[in-house]
Amino acid sequence: MAPRKPITVSETSRQTRSSTARFAAARFAATSETTRQTRSATARAVEVAKTSGKARPVADRKARVSKERAAIPARKQKDGLLNTVLETGANLLRIVKRNSAESPLLRLPSELRNQIWDYAVCGNQVLIHDPPHATLPGVGGSYEIVGDSTTMPPNFKLPQVCRQTYVETGPLIYSNNTFRFQSGKALDHWIKRRALGQRRRVQSLDIPTVYMSFYQKRRRREFNKTFPDIKRIGVDTESINRARWHGKESVPDSFRRMRLFMLSWEEKSGEELAVEHVGSR
Repeated sequence: MAPRKPITVSETSRQTRSSTARFAAARFAATSETTRQTRSATARAVEVAKTSGKARPVADRKARVSKERAAIPARKQKDGLLNTVLETGANLLRIVKRNSAESPLLRLPSELRNQIWDYAVCGNQVLIHDPPHATLPGVGGSYEIVGDSTTMPPNFKLPQVCRQTYVETGPLIYSNNTFRFQSGKALDHWIKRRALGQRRRVQSLDIPTVYMSFYQKRRRREFNKTFPDIKRIGVDTESINRARWHGKESVPDSFRRMRLFMLSWEEKSGEELAVEHVGSR
């Protein structure tokens, strides 16, 4: 799915709103990080008091219990995503309700939050590199943003802030961005590290040239099985030229055959998959 552009808002206005939304999201993430650091410092102070033989106040016991709970591995669903369902009466449920009532960001109407998330994390071309490069917490892989002209990069750390931002922004990062890959190795590594629930949300990919030869030789699984909801695949000119069966085949015919080929060798049905020319790397 190609990056979305507003119809009635100018590009300059969109970039301004995008930068503002990303600043707000980054500030929210930084505030949460400060809170975590404060709690960590409190826990260390409790340990010092414990080893020095001093009596611990009631608040120290709560900090210790909180630390023990944080060490428990997060539960996951069958698709590999975190289980965000909370039991009635759980302590975390009270925290969620408090955040939704007290947080300046989370207490906004869902329509406004969705607009903020859209400007903060959506509509980007994310180039996945071979290591080492900047890491992408919550999304995986080394990356950079292609053609981003705003003063602040997309805030892909939002899913790590809290349970609610994980639920609301995690799916958007995969479904509303285009992922490009520096090499076939980078794509293989990225696929291997993705949970099924994440791969199910990917809709737009730009694949490296070498991958076409892998598919022609049936060395890779079909994209519609690896990415069940794939809607768009970008292929460069070199790949299309190599894939032509006849020297006089037109580019539209090549695209059409490529679309059928990418979906499935057996079913040959590619009506919902768009194959686009993205230019050679």
